[in-house]
This record gives sequence, structure tokens and C-alpha cells, in this order.
Amino acid sequence: MEGTGSHGAGLLRFLTDYGLPVVEVDRPDRSTPPTHRQDRHHRRRVRRPSCALRPRQRLSRYLERIRGNDYHAAYQQLCSDVLWGYTESDHAAFLREQGPFVSYSIGDPTRSTGIDGTYLSYPVSLAHADGTALVVRLAVHLETGGPKICDDGTWRK
Repeated sequence: MEGTGSHGAGLLRFLTDYGLPVVEVDRPDRSTPPTHRQDRHHRRRVRRPSCALRPRQRLSRYLERIRGNDYHAAYQQLCSDVLWGYTESDHAAFLREQGPFVSYSIGDPTRSTGIDGTYLSYPVSLAHADGTALVVRLAVHLETGGPKICDDGTWRK
């Protein structure tokens, strides 16, 4: 990808948020007339994902924050659809009601795209200390500012 300045930066973030490897090619130096050799051989480097985590990593971080009782940080990761009409204290109270889980596993996602954006919906198995397990679906909304966590309507209901 050449030109990761203003417009290219958004595309670059979008692609790296999906975990796609992006090769960033430096723009040629236009101050001197290019030779055939200079034009063919741009310096290349592999762009590492930006500070925005991949969707599965973002979901894992969210679950780790809940497991560590850091409900404030977990709430900050929620998507705008969940935040509307759902306060931080509501979120903390709901999570306390669920009881602590000791481990979790994240399954393979299904992808859906609609008028409000693209989501990856993951089945998540939460194992509790008493041996019970709960399977919920949590979605990661691939928002422009980075992936955000949404529930699939099955957990808070």
C-alpha cells in the first residue's frame, strides 16, 4: 500500500484491525528524476497492526477485565449500541449478578454486515467455580475507532 497518509491511514487501520498483513511501500523520492531502477525498487516493510487490537484479542481483553473485576475498563470497551440507555453502574450490577467465572473459551466467529456496520459474533463459554458453564454470544462491532464489544441480546436478557 502506498500513501498511508491521511486517507490511506483509515484504510490501513481497517485492514490491520481485521488482522490482514499490509505491506507499506514508501513513496518514491520525487525531488530527483527517477531512474528505472529507483522506480522499481521501493523500500518495503510489513506494517504491524496498530494499537487497535484484533477483534478476538479485544474480546479476550474485555473478558479478562470482567474476570479481574475491572468493570469500569470493561464498560469502556462496549459499543455505542449497548451504551445507549445502559449505564456503567447497570453494567457492573449485571456482571456481579452473573457471578465470577474462572475461565472462558472463545469459539469461531460468524460475520454479519448490516446498515449499522459489520459484526463478528463469537460463542463464549464461561466456566464458573461451581462447575457450571454458561454459553453466551458476544459480538465485536468493527467500528472505525477500533473494535467494540456488543452482546448478541442473549446475555443481558
